[in-house]
Amino acid sequence: MIIHQAFFTYKNDFPLLLRDNQRVAIPEPYDLNNIFKNLILELSKISLFTKFTYITRHTNDNIPEEILSGFKNKFPHIVDLQRKGNILGIPTVWFTCYAEKEEEVYSILTSLNKKGIKYFTNGPTQYNSLEQIPPDQNYTTSALEAKTFPKFLHQVSQIGIDLLKDHESVDFLAAYKPLEWRQHPDKTHLANLQNELEVELSQKSSFYCEKIKKDTLEKAEFCQNFQKAYIKDGAIFSWPHFLFNICGI
Repeated sequence: MIIHQAFFTYKNDFPLLLRDNQRVAIPEPYDLNNIFKNLILELSKISLFTKFTYITRHTNDNIPEEILSGFKNKFPHIVDLQRKGNILGIPTVWFTCYAEKEEEVYSILTSLNKKGIKYFTNGPTQYNSLEQIPPDQNYTTSALEAKTFPKFLHQVSQIGIDLLKDHESVDFLAAYKPLEWRQHPDKTHLANLQNELEVELSQKSSFYCEKIKKDTLEKAEFCQNFQKAYIKDGAIFSWPHFLFNICGI
């Protein structure tokens, strides 16, 4: 059995956001990048409680009104700035698990509560196995990709956690941004960029070194999956996007 469940996590001391199209405004002195980083690192140990988990940053969730109202009360000056077309919200970190047992989900819930990490969720989906997960509308195009996607998401999330834990900045990833959308016209350039990124990850991520690089088959599969990107209705849905997302690049 596979239990697929997403927890949309946040903290009570988060700020209220004001969103306008792609722009996000937060009150001073809050730092959105640090808010995300600190919560992701709090979730890092919990991310090993199940077979696969992945973590993503979001500023565009529709926050339930019973949650949002408390933040409105704390930040009335942000509410006063709302105009037509603006949306109020809070930062959320999606913590998504693929658990094999209900006890694993219970352990996640227990740990979230102990850490004071708040969440809302849309309930679990159950499958008999990873092979039973159907392709989605955006990121996967076959049963094999649908089966492989959770593992890849777990891999890039663990790599991202390693990079965020490091005392050095994750800004080096900005040089590899063309790999996120796979839109550079020179495919040789993209291949060279990916090779360079693999060298960087070898130096900066113990997960990449121990779980991927040392195993020839794992590395080949990971590198192949890191190149997947699909254009649908003018939007790009890329697998490497999730590494750049967790790192905030």
